[in-house]
Amino acid sequence: MAAHVPDLQTRHKLEHAFPAQAAIGGIRDEERLLRAVEAYRFFYPSVSAEAIFEGIRASGIPDGRGLMILAAGPRHIVFTANSDTPYASGVLDLTTGPVAIDLPAGPYIGLVDDHHQRWVADLGIPGPDAGAGGRHLILPPDHTGDVPAGFHVARSATYKALLALRALPRHGDGDAAREALRLVKVYRLADPGNPLPYFDLSRVGNDCTPLRWETNLQFWEQLHRIVDEEPVPDELRPMYGALAAVGIVKGGTFAPDAHTRDILERAARLGLDEMRVEAFASNRHDRLAWGDRRWEWVSLVSDDPDFEADSYLDLQARDRWFFQAIVASPAMFRRQVGGGSLYWLAARDASGAYLDGGRTYELRLPHPVPASLFWSVTAYDASTRSQVATAQDRAVIGSLGDAVGPDERGEIAISFGPTPPAGGDARWIQTAPGRGYFLYLRIYGPEAGAFDGSWRPGDLVEIGPGRVARTPLPEAIATPARVDTSIGALELPLGIPTRETADRAYAYLDELRAVEAFTSSLAPVSLYAIREGLRGAGIADHDVLLFPRLMDSRSLFLTANADTVYFVAFLDLGDGPVVVDVPPRVLGVADDMWFRWVTDFGISGPDRGEGGRYLFVPPDHAGALPEGGCYICRSRTNHVLLLGRAFLEDDDPAPAEASIREHLKIAPYVAGGVGSSIAAFLRGDGPLAAPIAPPRMRFVDGSGLAIDTIPPNDASFFDMLDAVVQLEPASAMDPELAGQFAALGIVKDRPFDPDERTRQQLARSVALANAIARVIAMRPREQECFGYYDGSAWLNTLFVGGYTFSQPPAVVGERGVEPAADPNARALASRTAFFYLATGVTPAMAMRLTDVGSQYLGAFVDANGEPLDGAYAYRIVLPPGIPAARFWSVTLYDNQSRSMLQTDQLYPRAGSQAYPSPAAVASDDGSIAIHLAPACPDGVARGNWIQTVPGAGYFAILRFYGPQASFFDRTWRPSEIERVAR
Repeated sequence: MAAHVPDLQTRHKLEHAFPAQAAIGGIRDEERLLRAVEAYRFFYPSVSAEAIFEGIRASGIPDGRGLMILAAGPRHIVFTANSDTPYASGVLDLTTGPVAIDLPAGPYIGLVDDHHQRWVADLGIPGPDAGAGGRHLILPPDHTGDVPAGFHVARSATYKALLALRALPRHGDGDAAREALRLVKVYRLADPGNPLPYFDLSRVGNDCTPLRWETNLQFWEQLHRIVDEEPVPDELRPMYGALAAVGIVKGGTFAPDAHTRDILERAARLGLDEMRVEAFASNRHDRLAWGDRRWEWVSLVSDDPDFEADSYLDLQARDRWFFQAIVASPAMFRRQVGGGSLYWLAARDASGAYLDGGRTYELRLPHPVPASLFWSVTAYDASTRSQVATAQDRAVIGSLGDAVGPDERGEIAISFGPTPPAGGDARWIQTAPGRGYFLYLRIYGPEAGAFDGSWRPGDLVEIGPGRVARTPLPEAIATPARVDTSIGALELPLGIPTRETADRAYAYLDELRAVEAFTSSLAPVSLYAIREGLRGAGIADHDVLLFPRLMDSRSLFLTANADTVYFVAFLDLGDGPVVVDVPPRVLGVADDMWFRWVTDFGISGPDRGEGGRYLFVPPDHAGALPEGGCYICRSRTNHVLLLGRAFLEDDDPAPAEASIREHLKIAPYVAGGVGSSIAAFLRGDGPLAAPIAPPRMRFVDGSGLAIDTIPPNDASFFDMLDAVVQLEPASAMDPELAGQFAALGIVKDRPFDPDERTRQQLARSVALANAIARVIAMRPREQECFGYYDGSAWLNTLFVGGYTFSQPPAVVGERGVEPAADPNARALASRTAFFYLATGVTPAMAMRLTDVGSQYLGAFVDANGEPLDGAYAYRIVLPPGIPAARFWSVTLYDNQSRSMLQTDQLYPRAGSQAYPSPAAVASDDGSIAIHLAPACPDGVARGNWIQTVPGAGYFAILRFYGPQASFFDRTWRPSEIERVAR
């Protein structure tokens, strides 16, 4: 009987791989929550735009009926508005047709964004008129009429759009700039005689933010109204699908029940938290403006107002921007000399702590600041993302309205704090105790120094009475008092972890070490499991497990084949070297107990298939060795695996069995016998002994046996690891690996006796590690380079790092042997994937040499990337000229055990040999189709069908023994595994 293999661990209970009834509701809630969070973040700019519209309406200006003039200050709640320039803004209502904007010549900077805050047009200096004046026309999304000449034309994707316009004050004259805004004429194209009136609201407080909506159901109600009012852009349809999943559909009624309201409000809070992290605690390397400063780019994407990177929409950059700011334009993101404007963020002081309104800081800017138009520093409240509101009623210092010449150090010093500094308040911005804040440093018309590193602002340095500014601490050195991590928030006040943080960090470290130990020790534990499986079946060291009728699916061996006559034996070198006489015409490997290659024997070994004598020497052997007559092989462990394969002759395994029984001999080495000359004895180089008597061999017939050799996936994995550590010399392990095991309590010559808590933790770690190993082996990332063909599911794990997992195999061709480039690194994913699925590592599996050794391709998914399911029918087509000089085969393996799939067919294979199942039959065109299905399809020959089991997942391995050139140069390629309709 086959050993029980436990199911994979999942977060939710399953019933025969179906979701359990009790879990369905929770899973659906999680799905809706996840979709809602993504929708919240994606449509936050849309709701933020609606909040701007609502703020304008609340000031008494209906959509399309007027424009607001605003010299922004702390009384205005507007995300990161500046006080350097007055604004003119309003809602353009395109439902009645195009809107025209006549812009005089002058220092205007403006834009139009649609209802989703997507860029429509730039105006003025950054626009097509370049400040020389011009006429602009904004078309509604469905406009099909004629467009008059003389306009710069842009089309909005929505019927409501936002106009935002600024006039730069000449010589700091803000009143003149406000009057310049009134010279801009905005009107419906159909009614040019009635331009929109202007209303100056500079002295009236208003709120143009979604702060009152962003954590409650009103956010979703406002979003539903936008969806109803506006067209659906094709590029946003996927995200409209996410909205539909939470009940927001264009033309539909939005009436969530109490349970759904709770999910939506949770999603709003989660989404807001996630955006806040992107805004103020991003870990992206490209956020830093200068490597030795805390200053960060507000925008992480240059030039593109729609946040498009080379091949994707940069959602992190988009979240970061719209959490802090409003409107988007190429000019706001342009990083070039003289072009547009630059925005830098400072939310932390030089020590890495967030800015605190109760503390006093100093900012020093080298003079002159590289700005051809103007520069400014503005303080914003972290809660409102609007200008800090204090009794001072000022949040900005800059070049337009302040005396900002250099001090004796040639720098501009600006202070921030609750009370004015001793030198006066001319260059001081008041902050509020108990409130966090952040700064924007703006440069309009940036000069070269802003880009080439020759000009850099200082970090904010905390100062106080009787104190001088502290030496800035680089961010790479500082440790914040609180860090948000994947295991939650970790508290480190004064740089020292709290006890709770220490406990959590150690628990995580233990888990990491256990996972690493699992993936690093798959090889020795797998080999120990094989030895234990054999010993459990009564097969001792130096006995030989032989499969005269081939191995079938009743035994659990990792990806063994059903095509060759296997023989398996373990050597015990504990009492000294061991002599092995190997049969001719075999393909074999000897690996030590850490599954490190010791030698090949047979066709790919030094005997080259002629048979020969091998002497295996233990790691600490210091005695005499023969001068010749055998191949000497040193092992780093006291036990060695012999794994050999002999080949059928005319589809008959009997000759191979007979040869193995006749020639395979294992015996202790006697020093001074054959291979040691009498002269050596006379020189005193060793003893003189009689020839070795032929040993009496014990062969155990393995055909039909049910032997379990699979390593466990529970905490007993580490018991088995300890057993192999105790079995072998300490020198068998690298010190780094030994340290990894020691961290878990596994140390040579010490008992491994974890308490119940530790054992439970190890069990959890194994469940995670097992899943990770499966991911690496069965769902590898493209960067692992396991794919053998472009765009194919067929994988080869060994070609990445070769049999040592540190050097890809050499190329063998007309120019001889060309070694591959040395990566100077271990291919860890390749090692994990190989030993999770296979046993017996040898260069013969990873050499680009025709006619020698064997090659393997594995596939875990079908042509559509879906797992292979035993309930369905599939087909593999092998084109003519299959590149295998000796034989080829396709074998199926159970996903759980990674051993041959157990069905009514004892040998779940199809191939070129007619034993142990009929040979596959070629089609008229020479191709061979292999069918994988629960029952043999009509008209398909028995040798072309491999049986599968409904309810069981499996994978396939395609083997080539004696591989040919077309395999290596990839000119021959199998089809993908195609699902066949029934």
